[in-house]
Amino acid sequence: MVRSTFTLLFNLFTIYMSIDSSWRDDLESLAYTLLFLLLGNLPWQQYKGQSGTRAGYIKHVREKKRQWSGRRLGQGLAKEFGELLDYARALEFDAKPDYKGLSAGFQRLAGNSVVLDCREAPLLLQLVVLTSD
Repeated sequence: MVRSTFTLLFNLFTIYMSIDSSWRDDLESLAYTLLFLLLGNLPWQQYKGQSGTRAGYIKHVREKKRQWSGRRLGQGLAKEFGELLDYARALEFDAKPDYKGLSAGFQRLAGNSVVLDCREAPLLLQLVVLTSD
């Protein structure tokens, strides 16, 4: 038996329901990771459930993720970060992502980079945050 280990904060709800994963899932996890690094937390991190069980935590995370769009999570950041999450969620299971288009969007932002110190991005000593006009 193969046991799968994953981080609840960054994976998507299809994995919690034992549905096979695909490229879209990798992109969604990447979007969660980037948003976490930029924001310092994600809305589903604090579980206040009565039982405190793993199943309860998974249900909590799944429901919270359904409530938060990429646009809403990325509020205050360059729009590309939230768009990445929304794009990943909208992909069909077997659709190949437009990596060139996604890459081009983030590369355009690279010319407008701002360096934040650890007081502004608590998880990193220095982080280049891409900002849009």
